[in-house]
Amino acid sequence: MYFFADSFDLYNAIGDAYAGYWDQPSATNFQISTTGRFGGRSIYSSWQGSAINVLNKASGNNDGVHHLLFAFMQSAALSGTTQGFVFQFIDGAATQCSIVMRSDGAMQLYSGAQNGTLLDTFTGVIPIINQWVAIEVEVVISNTAGGWRIRIGGSATDSHVLTGVNTRAGSTNNYANKLGLGLGGGVNYQYMDDFIWRSDPASVPFLGDIRSYIRSPNSDQQAQFSRSVNFAPVNTYTPFGNHQNNPAGQAGYIQFVSGNTGIISTISLLNNTATGGTGHCKCAIFADNGSNQPGLVLGTSNEITNPGGGNIVFTFTPGVPVTQNGKYWLAMNQDATMNVETVGYGTNFYLNTPYASWPVSNPNVTTGGNMLCFQYTISANANWQAVCEIPEDGATSYVLDNVVGHADFYGVTSIPVTPAAVIAVVTRGFLQKSDAGSRYGAVQMKSGGVTVSSGSQFIPTIWWWLWRNDLVDPATGAAWTPIGVNNAQLGPTVTA
Repeated sequence: MYFFADSFDLYNAIGDAYAGYWDQPSATNFQISTTGRFGGRSIYSSWQGSAINVLNKASGNNDGVHHLLFAFMQSAALSGTTQGFVFQFIDGAATQCSIVMRSDGAMQLYSGAQNGTLLDTFTGVIPIINQWVAIEVEVVISNTAGGWRIRIGGSATDSHVLTGVNTRAGSTNNYANKLGLGLGGGVNYQYMDDFIWRSDPASVPFLGDIRSYIRSPNSDQQAQFSRSVNFAPVNTYTPFGNHQNNPAGQAGYIQFVSGNTGIISTISLLNNTATGGTGHCKCAIFADNGSNQPGLVLGTSNEITNPGGGNIVFTFTPGVPVTQNGKYWLAMNQDATMNVETVGYGTNFYLNTPYASWPVSNPNVTTGGNMLCFQYTISANANWQAVCEIPEDGATSYVLDNVVGHADFYGVTSIPVTPAAVIAVVTRGFLQKSDAGSRYGAVQMKSGGVTVSSGSQFIPTIWWWLWRNDLVDPATGAAWTPIGVNNAQLGPTVTA
């Protein structure tokens, strides 16, 4: 059975999708949205016209039975008959039949392309805007026994069936070996998430509603690659020359969301035009208490005496660990008036508190005070921290190696629930060649004592996906168990 799936959670832009994963590099009519079904990302329509097959995937399998399983949502009003998302089943370059998601919430089946002969319309598939609907559709390619079966919302029974029609309008073969995804017209906006395409010569079982879980590295099991030292510095706000006097005993707090997993060892108060002061100041990092307020103190910096003009750099020993997408707070307090650079926008919090006993956990802060401008840098102190970001961050953080045979293996985060079944495990890595000459590599997945690979592939000078699908556990040859998935390891290797 052929299998291909995409959750779209790993992408910053649609170009990431066809960097070695999807086939067709002309997907500007789709965009990546942060509105995913379960808080991740999705793909959505963004063009006021038709653009067919802007994402293609060739299976290489001449299969007559095809299943599409995906979550779908529409934010535009459910009206009219404009064609939106189009799925085309293709034999080589010939379109056998097409499925259309129409602007009024209906699904249509066409013989040939989306402008071919209309075979069937199933209305009410999308009953309400801004609500995700799980859709599973089976398409049989045949000139006499073709048709489709649709199940909505994970139903165990058919919601709609049509058989005995011609779904083989493009060639003389009762099969398709490629899927085209495009737009029949401008419907702003339709969204798709958690997409699976499966095909087989004879039959494909229905799965019901499914969900993709992205499991990123969380430990080093074998670390032979080198790693990038620091991620890009991040400013809480950018100063523009304004400065104010921060009074003694008034601590200023700013919330931030970490873009990476790693360690914060230094924080700079951006103070280009201010004069500082005579006295002492220090900085602290807090966890968020879950209610968008500072919680536990995670670390306190060294004390700076008589800071002059220019940036004030605070050091944390040991460094403070942070996790990607985690909420934290930065704060500074002083025992004398300090002239500091501020900005006139954003939300600052403050607390009048004695400097000598500061910081304390769970401070009762209130809105106000001068808006301080901090810059923090996160450093990776383990290889997994340089490759665990969701979505990909390219050359912001990475591991690197050019020694043939070197490999990293990382433990990964566990599935947050115990699923009824695991359909497949997809191992993916984003790689780029940066040295002279040619370079080959692979991504590997280890289960038990068995290691499987994407196969040695040429690495281009642009970021490129390497990947493999495993429908069964390589260690057992049987269906994946949640424990087997949680215990799997993955990582890159240099092959040539």
